[in-house]
Amino acid sequence: HDRLHQSAPHIYARALEALMPLQPGLSFLNVGSGTGYFSSLVAELIGESSVNDGVDIWPESLAHATDRCHKIGKNAIEFTLGNIYELDLNAGSRYNRVYLGACATSRATYLQELL
Repeated sequence: HDRLHQSAPHIYARALEALMPLQPGLSFLNVGSGTGYFSSLVAELIGESSVNDGVDIWPESLAHATDRCHKIGKNAIEFTLGNIYELDLNAGSRYNRVYLGACATSRATYLQELL
């Protein structure tokens, strides 16, 4: 699939370290969630009853992520099609942790309001 991308394992390891502590009950947003791999790793730490959302601009990536996560029993992860720059910060949830796997430009600093 042309749009699927997964970062090297050491990148995810560093990201997990930076997001610590991750524990049950915390909420998590993965911007540029892609294959859903990182969201599934976080789910191992925050649990199935926690909010675990992913957003991506590619429908193919979201279909893949949803399918793969469901196949391994990660049914509580919610993947949404959308552009994070079009998100209404006043209309949505706030998160304990936000990971920018994509779109990490200077324009993304406003996303701190999601915390």
